[in-house]
Amino acid sequence: SHNACTAAGTGAHMHGPQHTQPLTLSSCRPYAGRCTRRLVLILLCAQWGLEGWVPPTAWWLPDVLLPLDFMSLGLAWFLAALGVFVRDVAQVSGVIATVLMFLAPVFYPITALPEQYRDWVYLNPLTVAIEQSRAVLFANVAPDAAVLAPYYAVSLLTMWLGYAWFQKSRRGFADVL
Repeated sequence: SHNACTAAGTGAHMHGPQHTQPLTLSSCRPYAGRCTRRLVLILLCAQWGLEGWVPPTAWWLPDVLLPLDFMSLGLAWFLAALGVFVRDVAQVSGVIATVLMFLAPVFYPITALPEQYRDWVYLNPLTVAIEQSRAVLFANVAPDAAVLAPYYAVSLLTMWLGYAWFQKSRRGFADVL
């Protein structure tokens, strides 16, 4: 009996259903790490180019961006599983991603908004990462633990729920595909 890994390595032909290695948290960890490292490098180079120096608080940047990786991974698992059953997920998620980018405080600090709108902007999952990155890179301020701790909790919960949804839904993939 061959599995997909040994069959690919030996050149053997498989007949019947092919099996692949199961998706696990450890198989996605290298991808998330590469994305975070690249983003950190880009932001540090931008800071160096704009200011001519990098503040010591920039060492906090990976810790600020890691929850965004967790949340993105959880949403990716959820949307990947949902996309098997609902074909229009790609179109809807593209529109939602665009709206989130335009509503995120990228080109303005959140303090530029009137007080009554700030809580609404913090519902955007990009806001905490952007505001805390701005603080550690440009203001030379350590991240706010009171803001970052709940962001980590929500991000880890999102990742766990997305993974659980994917694992539960994958039993029905073969029936739909």
